[in-house]
This record gives sequence, C-alpha cells and structure tokens, in this order.
Amino acid sequence: TADSSNAGMSLKFATKGAYSTNYGSRLYVMDGEETYNMLKLKNREFTLDVNVSNLPCGLNGAVYFVEMDSHGDLDGQGNTAGAKYGTGYCDAQC
Repeated sequence: TADSSNAGMSLKFATKGAYSTNYGSRLYVMDGEETYNMLKLKNREFTLDVNVSNLPCGLNGAVYFVEMDSHGDLDGQGNTAGAKYGTGYCDAQC
C-alpha cells in the first residue's frame, strides 16, 4: 500500500487482505492512467531519502529501476490489462 502527500510518500511492507497477508511491495510511477512514466536518467541524478529506522533486523530495503514497456506489455490478446493494472514487470521471480 502506498500513501502520498506533498510531504512525501509512505510504502507499507505488509498488506493485510480479507484472506491473506502479502509481504513485499513495489511502486510503479505512472504518466497518466494507462502508461508508466519512462524516466530518462542517463547522465542525470535521481535522489531520494529513505527512512529505514523502523525496518526490522534482516529485512532487505532496496530501491532499483528496471526497464519496462510504457504500456505494461499491453497487446490486447494475452495481456488485456496493461500498465493501469501493474503488468509488464518481470524479474528473476517470474
């Protein structure tokens, strides 16, 4: 779960649902309702402050960028959801 305001953003590690608890979180930066924001970071600087004072021992807190299709691999056939629903991301777990 992510909460944002003018003062910053808060990302929760555990999200409790009606039937289970999900551990872990990801944040996708959108460029409107249907597309991801494609950051152009070559020869530029990206800075952020992260408060890790409440992370328990042994928990990995990491920030990283991955290349993704701006439409979340929306193709109208196999993937009809697209970026609006968080598709298009893949790492070693998929």
